[in-house]
Formats: sequence, C-alpha cells, structure tokens
Amino acid sequence: MHDDTRWMVAARCRDERPELFFVTDDIGIMAARRVCTTCPVCDACLDYAVTHDITDGVWGGLSEEARRRRGRTVRRRLSAFGRPRRSSSPPRP
Repeated sequence: MHDDTRWMVAARCRDERPELFFVTDDIGIMAARRVCTTCPVCDACLDYAVTHDITDGVWGGLSEEARRRRGRTVRRRLSAFGRPRRSSSPPRP
C-alpha cells in the first residue's frame, strides 16, 4: 500500500480547521471544496483517500458520497474489461 504522505505539507487544508472538512450538509461540503479548488495537491489527496478507503470527510474535493459513486463507476468499468475488482479485505493465506 502506498503510504507516501509528503504531499500533505503542501495541502491548503493545513491552515484550516479540520471540522471544515468533516461535514454532511451541502453548504459545508461546498465550503470545503472551495479550499480544495485552489490546492496544489488536490489530486494526491483524493488518491490517498481512495487508496486508503477513507470514508469520512472531504478529500481531494470530493465528499464521502462522491468518492463512493466514483469508486462504483471505476469498479464497473474494470469489470467490463475483465479486470478483477479491487478487494477491500486483505488476501487470504
């Protein structure tokens, strides 16, 4: 698993209150996304959240629900091409 977090030092959210990014209402999500739109490491942030199955908060400009929808779309496309689906559980010995 990719654990490189060096990108975090350049994240715009470092100067914001953490609770800004852990909201459930649309207004709160829009406020968090405004910070993300000018962040130089937005893509790395989203990749980190998806790779680590982070389910809470706005990461890389996407809410929890938006990341779930995106994940379902990617899994459907991979299945259509005969590629195995990514399992969230570790492989069995």
